[in-house]
Amino acid sequence: MKVTALQIQKFRSIDNTTITMNQMLAIVGANNVGKSHFLRALNAFFNYDDEKEAFLSQDHVYSFRSRPRITVTFSDVKPEDCIDPEYLHDDTLTIRFTYRWDRKTPAYDVIKPNYTQTISIDQFESLISHFRYIYVPIVRNYEGAISGDNGIAYNLLKTVFQRQVSNRNTIQPLVSRLTEKIENTVFKSALNSIKQYYPLGNADFAIQTMSSEVVDLILRSVSLYLSENTQRNEINNCGSGIQSAVYFAISMAVAIEDNVNYLVGIEEPELNMHPQAQRQLIETLKNKSQYPNTQFILTTHSTVIIDKLGHTSIVLCRKSTVPSRNIVTSATQISSDFWLKYNFNQERYYNFYQYKNSEFFFSNYIIITESPTDCNIISALLSKCGIDIESKAISLIPADGEKSVKCPYALAKELGIPFVCIVDRDVFQPYLRYNRKESLDTDGIPQYRPERKQSSPIYDLIKPDDITEIIRAFTKNNYNHVLELLEPYHIISMRYAIEIDLAICRTYCDAICNILELSEENKNMSFLLKNRSSRIKDYDVITSTFDLVSTKNLPKSYKKIISDTRKMIESN
Repeated sequence: MKVTALQIQKFRSIDNTTITMNQMLAIVGANNVGKSHFLRALNAFFNYDDEKEAFLSQDHVYSFRSRPRITVTFSDVKPEDCIDPEYLHDDTLTIRFTYRWDRKTPAYDVIKPNYTQTISIDQFESLISHFRYIYVPIVRNYEGAISGDNGIAYNLLKTVFQRQVSNRNTIQPLVSRLTEKIENTVFKSALNSIKQYYPLGNADFAIQTMSSEVVDLILRSVSLYLSENTQRNEINNCGSGIQSAVYFAISMAVAIEDNVNYLVGIEEPELNMHPQAQRQLIETLKNKSQYPNTQFILTTHSTVIIDKLGHTSIVLCRKSTVPSRNIVTSATQISSDFWLKYNFNQERYYNFYQYKNSEFFFSNYIIITESPTDCNIISALLSKCGIDIESKAISLIPADGEKSVKCPYALAKELGIPFVCIVDRDVFQPYLRYNRKESLDTDGIPQYRPERKQSSPIYDLIKPDDITEIIRAFTKNNYNHVLELLEPYHIISMRYAIEIDLAICRTYCDAICNILELSEENKNMSFLLKNRSSRIKDYDVITSTFDLVSTKNLPKSYKKIISDTRKMIESN
């Protein structure tokens, strides 16, 4: 039995969103976008009493009198796990929680195709009796939880004690003998003192203790220590990162002792953990053999954790505004058919892109280029124009060549992140001869065949008719039309290449020649392109030209990059 889908409606800042669950799911996004609301919604569904006060105080309200609804779908449900098999659809069970403001109580419905049946709270509890949800909040009361007389450590000890007693009660007789000894010594002496000083004459007193109460007192009177080498420290005296890990471990132990299926919701598990510990934590949680019948749902800001997860294990949260309220939370998730849809080899894809997860999932805007050099140049260009990529959360993603451009393009598109993709002309047209160097004309400008490149991954992103028009426009030297045709696809093609476009611009060509300290006879475009092809791509050279020359003299391709970036920011 496992959770496969979660739908949340009118709960806190969530209007209506559905996410697909799997063994591990991380909810990411900026601060205050409503990530924790997903975990609180699950807690309301499974552990209503924990969230009751929040409902009564209307903290969980979306808008006035709107009804919060939380629908959970379970799969792999066996008939013996379900109070009434008629509630099952194949092996699936779907239950909807609705909070009724008029009655200040929840209602539960079982949902099947063309079928809705209201059930009682007792029936609901029976239906999910083989499932638990453990919520680990961001504010973790370590002392109370771990060492308190009603904390999770006590619950763990009590659960283990009850199981052992039910299997073979070897503890209770020992407790009875201990109780008897205490009664015959300590209690007897104390009673004699009470009788001696009783002011109203002769009287007899007795102290009676139940052995079960003795056990309970022992279980509540424990302190937990961590032993490392020869040193032993009480958990309350350890660092908060250790305390957080212990809190989680005890929570898990309680669930495992229950011997049920369970979902664990953890807010920011990376809290107070160094990067190596975060990596160890997430790798451990992904180990199905260590946590059988367990699912995890996390909220996180950790780039370390995000970069250790597959794309389909991440939900991206964003916020927007609507007239009825200030903030609305939306959730975007890569579909399970992502790889098939874009014809990706999953393993090869991750070999290059997995470590860039955080660049995607924590970005407001994305600019995709063919190389790190292109990224550096565009970063300097935007800075020159007063666009602060850090404050705007713009990520520049190098695709490691033309063949890989399609991958970040598809990911940004699927996630709904505003993006622009910048490529060179040679992704559309082949060079006139074998390579660029051999295809230079007398001025050093590369020449291209008047035909489309035989194969290019970027063709999968553009309609065939538009590709034909793009090749025709390039051939006719109608660069403006090329830009127009590519705009709906969020693609900018350089007229030639990022460094060539700059070098063929007269004002910038002169600036580059001066920076390179060329002789007067060599201060020309042809010499630059033919004899300084590597130097004109140099980051320091290009950025220095930005300092010397006004942006109004930039080539059209550069101006397009600036205008599209500004447009991308302003429209979102």
